[in-house]
Amino acid sequence: MERAVIFADGGVLSRTDLPPLGTLAAGPGVLAATDEQSVRIPKGLSLQEAEKEYIRQILAQCDGDVQRTAEILGISRKNLWEIR
Repeated sequence: MERAVIFADGGVLSRTDLPPLGTLAAGPGVLAATDEQSVRIPKGLSLQEAEKEYIRQILAQCDGDVQRTAEILGISRKNLWEIR
């Protein structure tokens, strides 16, 4: 995420600024966009703020479904709760 923010074009981090799907190692805490989700993270946020904004947007796209959001993010519901 930090690398994407640094190398992003324009004033907003978009999906095209992220590495291709499947190129990130899956594991706890890994944030990855999927074909189902599209997020816009404003530049100028700290890494922690960008992470929270990313999660907030994915949660909103999942209509508040915490379990689905955690699955998309590849983290447990407990970890999601702690991050939020």
